[in-house]
Amino acid sequence: MPVTGIDDVGGFKFRTELTEGLYEVVAGFGPFEVGSEAITIERRSRERSFKIVLEPRTPFRSADTAQLHNDEPNELPREGLLPNPDRYYPPPPPPPPPPGPGWAPDKNNVRVFYATNRQLTMPPPSVSGPLPVRAELFADKQDRLRFGYTDVGVTFKPASSRNPLSSDDYQFHTYSMFMFNGASAFSDALRTESSHKPTQEVLLHVHGYNVPFQDGIYRTAQFVVETGFQGVPVYFGWPGGGHWWEYPDARKQVTPAAAELATLLKVLVESASITKLHVVAHSLGNRVLLEALDRLAIDPAMQSAHIANLVMAAPDVSAGGFNQSFRTLLSLFERRAVYVSDTDWALRAGRTFDGESRIGQRTPLSVGAGFETVDATGAKDTIIGHAYFVDTDTIANDIAAFVVKGLAAAQRGLQSINDSGVTLWRLPQLTPP
Repeated sequence: MPVTGIDDVGGFKFRTELTEGLYEVVAGFGPFEVGSEAITIERRSRERSFKIVLEPRTPFRSADTAQLHNDEPNELPREGLLPNPDRYYPPPPPPPPPPGPGWAPDKNNVRVFYATNRQLTMPPPSVSGPLPVRAELFADKQDRLRFGYTDVGVTFKPASSRNPLSSDDYQFHTYSMFMFNGASAFSDALRTESSHKPTQEVLLHVHGYNVPFQDGIYRTAQFVVETGFQGVPVYFGWPGGGHWWEYPDARKQVTPAAAELATLLKVLVESASITKLHVVAHSLGNRVLLEALDRLAIDPAMQSAHIANLVMAAPDVSAGGFNQSFRTLLSLFERRAVYVSDTDWALRAGRTFDGESRIGQRTPLSVGAGFETVDATGAKDTIIGHAYFVDTDTIANDIAAFVVKGLAAAQRGLQSINDSGVTLWRLPQLTPP
């Protein structure tokens, strides 16, 4: 339907063939409708032409582009054509909900940087670039150290107060995965990301036993949301067993993983853009961390680094192994906290492999002076009681106050008790054993 004879006021003519029925003549520019009028064609009508006057409306609404004729778009007037502001210029999105427990159930987007010595299940890219988004991108097998980041959306639903065994319900969505071509590119990207954050701090999460790679990413993102951490999260993923019965094999992976974690720690502490480094290790990941720190204990870069807080959550570490690293931990970290529990059945099961108690157990208490030892016995978690550091609001709030706010145990409202000459801190919200 070519448009012809456009006059000074925008009038024009076009020819078309129509059968009987009701029609709507729509005038517009691109996707924006500026006016319309209905006409009726009857079977017995001998009307051959119609004069239609379209009064422009404001604001202009969106039109179905399939209804508009665009053979001669340049002949339509451009002046004053503004889109419907409700659809084409939407208001800016509301600010993200405040971080920490209790935030609204909207997606919080978190970029988690990672380093992993797990085996990549596809040919590695030769240069830095995106990876396909899939859950099993890294297998539970040892390989060389690789670096990247993952963008994750986190949605939160509080646990039911009626079920004492229920945990907060988190939903995750992976938007993108990226891999860097080496530690240098990783460090540069970390510096750039840090420059856009409210604080130039890094939180390093080392996962424990039987955690798939993507689950560890999700736990890191969840921890950031739970605590309200405002810096850059970094996740170290190591092949710590893919099934509960692979615990002996996971223990064999501790030493090679520690060597790679030591490399990551060097990259982090030598980054001039990082003002503070916080470390949170869970379960068997604490053994990986202790061996990595022992490798770096005399490194000058570590001694002069700004390593602030250490959180050892449910550490699957024997008292002997802990004592070997005790001085290193005191010298490297400004503040140190250990969370212990007598209702952690995973640590009790781990003891059956070597007969040694774990420092993550409340009884016997194996952590000495220089650490804030927090009793998490009775924390609402799954029946195993091992993931309370992120799955229980009470513990997550306390870790947030320790890491993010820098508060001491007494300032966080914890109650002190004496256990064989050692101070133990108890959360008042938890039921005493």
